[in-house]
Amino acid sequence: MADKAVSVEGGEENNNDIKIREPPASFRSGVWKHFGFRFNVHNGKEVVEKEKTVCKLCHNDVSYKSGNTSNMSTHLKRKHGIGFSSTVSPSASSNSKSDTSVSTVTKANTVTGQLRLQETFACQSKFSNNSPRARAITMAIAGFIAKDMRPYSVIENIGFQHLLKTLEPRYSIPSRAHFSTKIMPTLGDLVRGRVKENLKSAEYLGLTTDGWTSRSTQSFITVTAHFVDQDYKFANFILQTRQLKESHTAANLAKVLEESVNEWGLKRDLPTPVTTDNASNIVAGISLAEDIQPHIRCFAHTLNLATQRGINVNQVDRVLGRVRRVVSFFHKSTTATSVLKSKQELLELPQHKLIMDVPTRWNSSYDMAERYVEQQPAIFATLMSKDVKKNVKDLVTLTDDDNGILEDMIRILKPIKTVTTLMCDTKHPTLSLIHPLKELLTLQLKEQEQDNSVIKAMKAAILKDLRPRYTDPDIYNFLLQSSALDPRFKTLPYISEEQRREVFHSLTLRADQFDNQKVVVKEEPIETDVDAPPLPTLHGECQELPVTDAMAPPTLTIEEPPDKRKCRPTEMTPCTALDDLFGDVFVTRVEAPKSATEQLELEIINYKSEASIAMSSDPLAWWNSKKSVYPKLSKMAKYYLSIPATSVPSERVFSTAGDIVTAQRAALSPEHVDLLIFLKSNLIIPDDLLHGTA
Repeated sequence: MADKAVSVEGGEENNNDIKIREPPASFRSGVWKHFGFRFNVHNGKEVVEKEKTVCKLCHNDVSYKSGNTSNMSTHLKRKHGIGFSSTVSPSASSNSKSDTSVSTVTKANTVTGQLRLQETFACQSKFSNNSPRARAITMAIAGFIAKDMRPYSVIENIGFQHLLKTLEPRYSIPSRAHFSTKIMPTLGDLVRGRVKENLKSAEYLGLTTDGWTSRSTQSFITVTAHFVDQDYKFANFILQTRQLKESHTAANLAKVLEESVNEWGLKRDLPTPVTTDNASNIVAGISLAEDIQPHIRCFAHTLNLATQRGINVNQVDRVLGRVRRVVSFFHKSTTATSVLKSKQELLELPQHKLIMDVPTRWNSSYDMAERYVEQQPAIFATLMSKDVKKNVKDLVTLTDDDNGILEDMIRILKPIKTVTTLMCDTKHPTLSLIHPLKELLTLQLKEQEQDNSVIKAMKAAILKDLRPRYTDPDIYNFLLQSSALDPRFKTLPYISEEQRREVFHSLTLRADQFDNQKVVVKEEPIETDVDAPPLPTLHGECQELPVTDAMAPPTLTIEEPPDKRKCRPTEMTPCTALDDLFGDVFVTRVEAPKSATEQLELEIINYKSEASIAMSSDPLAWWNSKKSVYPKLSKMAKYYLSIPATSVPSERVFSTAGDIVTAQRAALSPEHVDLLIFLKSNLIIPDDLLHGTA
């Protein structure tokens, strides 16, 4: 059996069989499992080459000196990752049936050159760094670091390296420095190019900006861009989070915004709108910036300021202070927390933890109060238990009057909480909501007869701060125009008929800004020939639409001239046949093309006659379905509805940045902070990674 000859197929480059003579049975080393001797047939006799052995795995020759298997062992270890200790002697004991079976399978695999999966991977050489497979894995690791906000040091972790080695032993992980200096910047450039292309295709843009200070006391300012794309889908990008080394003066903030607009190519025919909070320095900075207007004050921040006035009313503040002390006690006492959980189970209450508020965020105070009221029975039972009561010192619980004030406060603030949550949406238009929601809250905060003195004082404090907001004539009219272009709110029920007429008239005045044509506003309707008999309405002519009292429009007739290319006199088409029969009876009246203003006026008339859509409907989807009917109004809607009502997109970057610039990564350079935030927000997996491997 030792002298048996086997035939092993060659590789792709050599289709001829390689003839290998098995080693004699006296060769007991385990390496002979993978080696044999080449032999040829010459003049009918076999000639065996005994100075070389051939590897059955890769078919390479290895020099051999009689009795010395070191070269073969070294070859197996270096080329195929098979240690000598892992080999099994082919002449091992085969007394039992099972041993014989195993030996047969092993020999069969050896003869055919087939290995188990792990042996197959181990037998192949490492990928080169430029191979497609290696580049794909490297880009996948980069995407993992960026999207999941992992530190660069993750590639040096033992567990991560073991995972990669198990999944793909042939891959060599690049160094940490290679990822931070080469791979991630390259990926950033790729994504930045895609973002710029998307921004380039946007007709109109809106910006948000806000500032943030990292745990390493570095100051950053974030800029985000928002627009409605060609398919009337809302799109937004975080453009940059740049360090601001200078003081936060109005001039420096204006400079940052202007540089951002120029760097990202955001200039359009119309000035670029921007949304920020109410900080005095940013308000002054926007006024200094060139072609960045109008300036929309963040509605969520405005509601926060107004509501803070309400919860700072003496009696409300006192009740919240008592709730705060109770919650703090439970957060510090493990015994109280354990007893509270058992009381929740006993009373069949939700297994919720108590919430501690952040004094500068009114909605956190609302959440704390709401959770306290929900868990009040369990809290009272816990404080009265023996295990907890003995540790309670100077803890003032709430009286029945305090509980009543707390419940009334929750009732008053609940609509404001709902509005704040609604305005934080970044996937749908929000600017058109500001005026309707402000008017709605103003109505709901009016004094009621059943209100007690505390609730009256709370409502009055909120309204006193809220009413003066957004009253600048230009901003007020701009907000009304955006609501008018939202098919949910186009009836503008909170203003008078005269104001509604003025809002749509002001939209007409902007026709030239969207068509680059000179506007001539007609103050009086076109006179028509009242003595002429009415012409019969033919198929294809526009039907006269009902006119509302909101605007007295001119009488416009849209009649298109016959297409001469379709009505050739040499061909007897149905069109020419009708001309021959009725041309002298039914005369078609042809008017000159309308100006941009006239076309917009007609679109407004038809638009106002449309039924309002449901509040749950998407206004952008509606405009997408009507863009051919209202070509000019739909363009204006794109402009107004692309502007965010809040600076929440910029503020949300702070949470992302806090997860990136952790205590262990506080030494990250500002450039890497900007890059990692940009990739976290804008990287698309797997599309961007696939482009990176191309």
